[in-house]
Amino acid sequence: MIGITRTSLYSLLLAGLLFITLGFGAIAYAEYSEEEAQDKIDAVTALAEDLEALITDAEDLDLDTDAAEDALQDANLDLEDAQTELAAEDYDEAYEQAEAAEDTLEPAIDDLEEAIDDEEVTEAEAQDAIDDAQDAINALDDAIDESDEDTGDAEAALTEAEEKLTEAEEAFADDKYVDAETLAEEAEEIADDAEEALDELADEDEEAEEDVAEAIEEAEAVIAALDEAIEDEDDEDTEAAEEALADAEAKLEAAEDALEVNDYEEAEELAEEAEEIAEEAYEDLTGEEYEDDEDEKDDDDEDEDDDEKKYVCHKGKTISVGSNSAVRAHLNHGDTEGKCGDGDEDYDKDQDKDRDKDRDRDYRNGDVSKQLEQLMRLLELLLQLQNLQELLDALES
Repeated sequence: MIGITRTSLYSLLLAGLLFITLGFGAIAYAEYSEEEAQDKIDAVTALAEDLEALITDAEDLDLDTDAAEDALQDANLDLEDAQTELAAEDYDEAYEQAEAAEDTLEPAIDDLEEAIDDEEVTEAEAQDAIDDAQDAINALDDAIDESDEDTGDAEAALTEAEEKLTEAEEAFADDKYVDAETLAEEAEEIADDAEEALDELADEDEEAEEDVAEAIEEAEAVIAALDEAIEDEDDEDTEAAEEALADAEAKLEAAEDALEVNDYEEAEELAEEAEEIAEEAYEDLTGEEYEDDEDEKDDDDEDEDDDEKKYVCHKGKTISVGSNSAVRAHLNHGDTEGKCGDGDEDYDKDQDKDRDKDRDRDYRNGDVSKQLEQLMRLLELLLQLQNLQELLDALES
């Protein structure tokens, strides 16, 4: 080997060994096999089909699918490239192209599934909404039957709610669960609002009846005082007072008649007129201003008055009233005398109908074991190179 030194020979030998080692290493340490690349392509192709099916479902719900369609198109292009690389036996590149398609598909699927979950209604949920609407309609119907108020508006609302419920049931029969739930919820809202309005009207009338009852009671007290004053004034001319007494009693009777037919405004006005007539006659006869017993009580007796208050249980809630007439007015509306039981709770019509629609979808996480295996092979190759260098150094020395 003329002209070639031992050092040059060693260098050529080292270069050859490196070339052979690296060449075979590149072949031996390919990250993915043909089977692994094909499996990855097949799995991602299935994901693409899932997204395509979701897009169809979303379109049926009139959801925006532009972003999902763009993602599907990009993923299909990556899958085509993966198939090309697979045919060229570049399995690592085929796998990576399929993985790129997967990275595009997964977030698109997640986003579209979330949008569908927000809009999609199951058969059970639609049926629950229909049942709730029927319950609300039944409650309104019962309230109308039991009410002493003008129920014209409530009856019109009942008809409207029943029509909405019929539409909801028809949509349910056609498997249109979103429409069925929406219509049923509208029917329930109409019925609930009408029943609430009817309850408010009843409460207003009950308060008005209580006010009338108190006005009648006050008028009765003044009339009784005037009658007693007339009896006490034997030597005085009581003809005017007696005429006023008869007039006040007639007004009072008319007030009671108006109360019977729920004409609270007329009843209260007549009771106040009766009280005014009796008071004026009392003052003219006695020369003194009429004072109710309540007005003569000292402020020190207020605590005692509180103990003597009358209580009624109104819709599960204890309230205090000022007179026996007010108690009677409440009893006429189905309330009970006395405080509510200790375990009673305040009246509350509304029910919480929260429905949980969250659903999760899990996807496979990438397997990092192959990357660790590749790293170990690289470390092994470096050790081989180090051993080779030590061998050459030993030969040279």
